[in-house]
Amino acid sequence: MAQQQEGVHQHARSGKSYAYVLAYEARDGDIDWRAEAALEGQRCWADSGTIVMGSPAAEALAEKAVVDVVIKAIDALDDSTALGAG
Repeated sequence: MAQQQEGVHQHARSGKSYAYVLAYEARDGDIDWRAEAALEGQRCWADSGTIVMGSPAAEALAEKAVVDVVIKAIDALDDSTALGAG
């Protein structure tokens, strides 16, 4: 992946701070990405995908688009659920 970013997002309901790491690359008008989030040092979410834009503007919009995906995913997490929890 060409670009990488780290950040922190405060969960919309709980107020807990989640750290995230994301990577993305704009290619052929679309954005390939992967990301993971952690709460208190424990990885609790990971995903990857492609944002289909079909536009030369994809490169200019890539960072904002991927951060939006990650923040929405963090806000959708149930605070009691982590990867591998059963």
